[in-house]
Amino acid sequence: MNYFLFLSILSPLSGLEKLTLCAILVITTILLLDLVRRNVKKNRDSKMLKNFLFVKNNKWNDVVDLLTSPNNIGASDIHNKLQIDISKFDSRHRELLYYELTKVNQNENVNSLNLKMFVNTLYNKIPNQE
Repeated sequence: MNYFLFLSILSPLSGLEKLTLCAILVITTILLLDLVRRNVKKNRDSKMLKNFLFVKNNKWNDVVDLLTSPNNIGASDIHNKLQIDISKFDSRHRELLYYELTKVNQNENVNSLNLKMFVNTLYNKIPNQE
């Protein structure tokens, strides 16, 4: 019923007017979908930044403790100590965290196996062992 009502409303319009109306509807739909996509991306980026800053500001001493520990650590130790899954960082925040890890490696006496485990966990090269 609604379809026929819609057609009866469009019947007095010429072909060019109908085409223009359809183009406006398509463009409006594309713009709305683009707006939703940008909003989702902004929220995801905001969450990634929040997680990176949480690790950098609140858990950095724990990161240094894990890296300088004489005992070998596992992925579950990293996850439990940081309370965040660092393997879910996007590439930009992953590279920032890796850069910070290299600075720690230069300034501290770091256990190389722990650093390798941390980097492998960061780049999701090992399964999460929880």
